[in-house]
Formats: sequence, C-alpha cells, structure tokens
Amino acid sequence: MGRFEEAKSISFALHEAHPELSGSLLLLGNAEMGLKEYRSALRDYGRLLKYSKKPGVIHNMMSVAALKMGDKDKARHYLDLALKESPKNPIVLNNMAFFLADNTKDLSQALDYAKRAVKITPQPFIKDTMGFI
Repeated sequence: MGRFEEAKSISFALHEAHPELSGSLLLLGNAEMGLKEYRSALRDYGRLLKYSKKPGVIHNMMSVAALKMGDKDKARHYLDLALKESPKNPIVLNNMAFFLADNTKDLSQALDYAKRAVKITPQPFIKDTMGFI
C-alpha cells in the first residue's frame, strides 16, 4: 500500500511499451491521484476516454480530480457528464449528491440523488452521504 511512485513508473512504462493497453492509463491516473498529482491524473483519465465504452465512470473520476484541484466548476461539469452517461451508477449518484450538498444549497436534489443511490446499493458510504445531507 502507498507505493504510488512505483505504480506510476510501472504503468507509465507499460503504456509507453503498449499504448493499446488502455488500462495502463487508468493505473497511471490512479497512481497520480495517490501522489496528489491531480492535474496529471485529470489529463490521463481524459486520454482514457477514447478507449472507454463506459465514459461515465471515467468522467466521475475526472470530477474527483478536478475537485481535488479546487476547480468546482470543472468538477460539476464532469459529474453532469457522468450522470448523463451512467444515470444508474450508485457511485456517480452518490458523488453528485455529496457535491450538491457540500457546494450548493440544493439539498433537496442532493437527497434525491442519495436516495436513488442507496436504493441501488445500500452501501455504508452512501448512507453516510444521506446523513451528511
């Protein structure tokens, strides 16, 4: 655990040697998130989009990176895309609920998203979001 530099180095080398292996970009972005290199993670997640059949999941990860960078507008933009592309993904719904509750006054809409997420999968982290709202 916590070996993000190694993971970054390996995933970068893998991507350079085999650019057709798109999973290396996911690993690279995740390692960069662990290293708090959010701008790089956002770039690499963005590069991953052209390979993805489920871009909503990637847009969700991009929203997390943007939020960590402090760019709430960009985070919201990526969350909107993720929700449009994956409207029944409980993690996307949960992240939108938390974002709205933490960054807007739209608690009613936030609670609606959280309820939809918990209905799909009643995981503790989603119930935590409902409690936060």
